[in-house]
Amino acid sequence: MCRMDRRRAGIALVRVPDRETPAVYTTWIGPAGRADSDIRDTRPRSSAIRSSALEVWTTLVQGDTGQQIMQYELTIWALRTPGMAHLARWQYELYVETITATWTNAAQRAGVSLAVPADALARLFLAGIDGLILQYLTLGDADRAKADLETLVHQFVGYATT
Repeated sequence: MCRMDRRRAGIALVRVPDRETPAVYTTWIGPAGRADSDIRDTRPRSSAIRSSALEVWTTLVQGDTGQQIMQYELTIWALRTPGMAHLARWQYELYVETITATWTNAAQRAGVSLAVPADALARLFLAGIDGLILQYLTLGDADRAKADLETLVHQFVGYATT
């Protein structure tokens, strides 16, 4: 079991199977998974994925920039702290698992096959989202960030289903 100095990290810990893990690591996962469940068969796949991505963005990025900053700080802290790098890896593995499931479910609901393995698509999409989040946190331009997010989703839907 991993022990983290709570005073140094400045965060509350929760129990996760066989380890203590910062609660912030699981915060993004729940809403992202719920957003996927809102995708309906009757909507075009790009529209469904777009609305899901915008919902997650509005709620978790624009809705709480402080948490986004703290998550990046916590990731960097984990990577720099001996014995804690597994937390950063675990965080990104959960993100990839969730995004993989989202793309897989969206494709199934739309009745299409992915042209790219879902896990590869998820890793690339996560890299794009991470970049957009950092730009938004740095520049603060909400309109540009949403437009860029829509472009990212549009490009990935085309790439994934070509």
